[in-house]
Amino acid sequence: MRTRRASAGMVLPGGLLAGHLLGVGVASRLGSTAVFTWGSGPIKILACAGIPLAMAALLVSFERGRRARPTVASAPLMVVQQVAAFLLVDLIERLLAGLTPADALRDPWFWWAAAVQVLVAVGLWLVLRSAGALGRRVAARTRRVPGAPSAPVLPAAGQVVPAFAVALSSLSRRGPPSGSVQLA
Repeated sequence: MRTRRASAGMVLPGGLLAGHLLGVGVASRLGSTAVFTWGSGPIKILACAGIPLAMAALLVSFERGRRARPTVASAPLMVVQQVAAFLLVDLIERLLAGLTPADALRDPWFWWAAAVQVLVAVGLWLVLRSAGALGRRVAARTRRVPGAPSAPVLPAAGQVVPAFAVALSSLSRRGPPSGSVQLA
């Protein structure tokens, strides 16, 4: 369970970045005049941290799926995490702009942005879940089938094997025997 929650945390910076950009886009499309931006510094930090962490979370989900383990935390956990992080960042942003938390709660664009965060979290959950499903499919296709051509061919019992073949195989852990060896 710890790794599943960790992968949910790994996508949080990328989710904040995507949620902020989509939230600003939705608010500006709907006519908001009071759209707050984080400036280039925090956006660059989120991009530098969020994109590699999101890729790592995809790889973790793929690998956990390949090993037939649970791949991702629950969607409600990811939604709560994403919305809580958004609320914290947005309220700090508004406080730095000289507004009160009550102003944020009265602003309809604040609630639109919170709804966008829910959509982003569910989208990220679906992407991580799909990576796990892809890992399970890859694992199912690459499982060894007994008797497949890739299986090693062992000599039959009683067959004479030259000494150099025994020395190069895993049958002998000591030095090579002299002459030929007969397997019993």
